[in-house]
Amino acid sequence: MSCGVGGRCGSDLAFCTSHFSRGSESMALQVLRALEGLKMMGKDQDRGLKVIPQTQRDLDRITRQVITAKKH
Repeated sequence: MSCGVGGRCGSDLAFCTSHFSRGSESMALQVLRALEGLKMMGKDQDRGLKVIPQTQRDLDRITRQVITAKKH
């Protein structure tokens, strides 16, 4: 979850655009907690948090809109 998004590159503080770098795990946890607070994530008894079906439908719809917009 914390891989490659917004991680630091070596000693500089610039965002990595072309090289893999681990991102902040605390940031990922904050995002998950915020989504849970918005009722977009639900508790799964086996694995912790899971995306609820309505959230998955919303994400799929947004993805289709982005793909369609890029084609035009």
